[in-house]
Amino acid sequence: MIAKKHGPEARQQEIRNIRVSSAVGVEQGGRSYQEDHVEVLTFPSGETIISDLDGHSPGGNGFEATKQAAEVINTNLAHNLPRGVGIAEALKFSFDQAHESMVRSNPEAGACAVVCYMGKEGVTTANLGDTEARLFTNKGIAHLTKALSMEEAEPAIRSMGGAVIQGRVVSVDRRQRGPNVPESLGNPYFPMLREPHITYKNWERGLNVVVTGSDGLWPYITDGEIQAIIGQERGDVSRIQQRIIKTANQRAKNNAIGRARTAGSKPTWDNISCGVGVAIKN
Repeated sequence: MIAKKHGPEARQQEIRNIRVSSAVGVEQGGRSYQEDHVEVLTFPSGETIISDLDGHSPGGNGFEATKQAAEVINTNLAHNLPRGVGIAEALKFSFDQAHESMVRSNPEAGACAVVCYMGKEGVTTANLGDTEARLFTNKGIAHLTKALSMEEAEPAIRSMGGAVIQGRVVSVDRRQRGPNVPESLGNPYFPMLREPHITYKNWERGLNVVVTGSDGLWPYITDGEIQAIIGQERGDVSRIQQRIIKTANQRAKNNAIGRARTAGSKPTWDNISCGVGVAIKN
């Protein structure tokens, strides 16, 4: 049997004494285009992978490249993990392949990415850039991802011949300004960091909730609010996911309307992606 890819609807699987369910979705925000993409991959044995990518490109035309990169990540993991490849090694390889896919598909596109592998004993997370994941349990909240600031990454970027000007990576020939994040899949014209950060956390007894999201999500909802939603919804993964993303999107919209009213312009706010995985350990 092979792993199966799922869309926004909730899924539930059994892994020994662990019960796993998941739900994902996106909001277009106030933009005329959508470049975020999140999807779920489940294995017959019950393990679940959430891949959450936040695309970016000069003209807002990076969605297809971003979606294809997510599919490449999941395809590689579905192929390698059942064959005994270690999860960290498989994640790194899948990120490499996703980068190559983006370069071939749309050389102007890039994507920040987080991939969470929800296994038998815990969650392994790989990420690049400011797409984040957090684990909520009865013992507290753990940040599963790391995003380097431009200042932290600048020495490495300079060592590759690049530069950082006005908060953006620029090409080696200094002719093109790139993303405002130093870590990304794709963007082949810019010297950027592409080695994913990898973390691991064991499941706690009881309810474990993994939440992923693009950078359009996290400024508009607090960890405490997410923890409260989880408590109110009692592990209902679809309701948790819907409430988190809709709360953040409404606040981003209200904020954009206020800014636009002051500036006399049209309100615009970021695309938002959000994935939620629930693991209940008996």
